[in-house]
Amino acid sequence: MFSQISSYGQIDPKKVDSLSRLIDSSAHAYKVQQDSVVKYQDSANKSEVNKAIQQSSADRENDSVKQKRSEQEKRQETFVRIALGVLVFVIVIIALMRIRKTKP
Repeated sequence: MFSQISSYGQIDPKKVDSLSRLIDSSAHAYKVQQDSVVKYQDSANKSEVNKAIQQSSADRENDSVKQKRSEQEKRQETFVRIALGVLVFVIVIIALMRIRKTKP
């Protein structure tokens, strides 16, 4: 048992250096991998945000187009109603004028 305890003090410095470099290398590789994952997540999140913004923008444009179309239809309806009203008024006036001419 004493020989095992004393053997820990006799670890080869080359092996310690090698293990230290291996640990540093592994830690560096792990950090690079995590950075890559974080960049990918950021990229994916930005992509999703951009898609949502584009969709929102497209929805607003569609709503704007629908609103303009609706307003145009209302103007056309109003124009048709006014035109029909004027036409009926003109027909009534013409009819009244003919009735007066036919009466002696």
